[in-house]
Amino acid sequence: MSDSSVKIRIMDAICSMDGPSSKKSVRQATGFAWNTVGRIIDGLVQDKILIEKQGEPTHPGRPITYLELNPDNKLLVGIALGGNWWRFVLCNYSFDILHEYKILTPKWKDETKFYKAIYDFIMASLEKTGTSLKAIHCIGIASAGNIDPENGVLVSASTMGVKPGLRLPLQQEMKKLLKKPVLISISTVACAWAEYKFGEYAEIRNLISVGISIGIRAGIIIDGKPLITSPDRPAGSIGHTYIPGNKRQCVCGRKGCLEAFSGGRSLVKVAGELYGKTGWECARDIDLAAQDGDIRAKNILTRAARLDAMCIAFVVQLYRPEALVFTGGQCVEDGFFYNTFLEKLKRFLPEDVAASMRISISKIKEYGNAIGAARLAFEKYF
Repeated sequence: MSDSSVKIRIMDAICSMDGPSSKKSVRQATGFAWNTVGRIIDGLVQDKILIEKQGEPTHPGRPITYLELNPDNKLLVGIALGGNWWRFVLCNYSFDILHEYKILTPKWKDETKFYKAIYDFIMASLEKTGTSLKAIHCIGIASAGNIDPENGVLVSASTMGVKPGLRLPLQQEMKKLLKKPVLISISTVACAWAEYKFGEYAEIRNLISVGISIGIRAGIIIDGKPLITSPDRPAGSIGHTYIPGNKRQCVCGRKGCLEAFSGGRSLVKVAGELYGKTGWECARDIDLAAQDGDIRAKNILTRAARLDAMCIAFVVQLYRPEALVFTGGQCVEDGFFYNTFLEKLKRFLPEDVAASMRISISKIKEYGNAIGAARLAFEKYF
């Protein structure tokens, strides 16, 4: 294990302890050797990330030295760029969320204005919190769309207007503008990592996070490690599963994608094509109508739930997660779509697979992508 990984494990152990921590308690929590714990902690103290405080001895001998996080430590920023909203979180090294903020996704104009819009969003969010950019250690940005994570390139993000072929060097450009370490990740991986580190099923080593909103995508954790996507192998891209007989045009440019049937924006288009003017402006409107007994809304959402459940059941059977966590605007506890979807998902799964897997809606809710982005950046640059 690298020194960086050991250092993060030790920081996590200190942050997670209910009471005061010490080198002894850190060693017990991590299982690392005495010399490793001592060397890493001494370095963190020297860097003023940790503060040592002398406790009163409980028996004759040397007093215990307790460890605390320096309250003047730098902070972490997480950004989530989505098709409907851009979200911001400000965290400390314990990943306590100090501030949350969101704006409607700006309309795409051009590449330069896109970078400037992200920069302005970050700076305006920091200003609202009374925090200067100097106080920030690093910034994580999770984006919808297709990401080349190795090079920090946004390959496409049709829901934000970034068409295939543009290949925006987002990480490079944001580093130039912000003059801070920046890490770009795909939203699904960031969301799944947030669930793995901080969610209801934290530290469950095989977990899938599924977002059902404008798009339908999964983040997959296998044996405690995220399954990283690449432009030519977008793992977890459920919404672009081909549905035979589907001739609807998808935002990705192809015909036949699941998302073209059941993505949040597609549902409104489907409703208009089938029933004319309905007054439904978003997927939530259709769901509320279905709850009120509108047969048109029920028909649309039942078909979407069946197709979503069928595709997600294939993913579950491939990876056999211990927990399945749902996020996104279409996943509402009392929603018609979500409950219909769960009923069909269990029907499409073998009984033993369904029985051995825990299922719930994310407790982290809408800021999970941003929190995960901050955590991934922290692990890269701490």
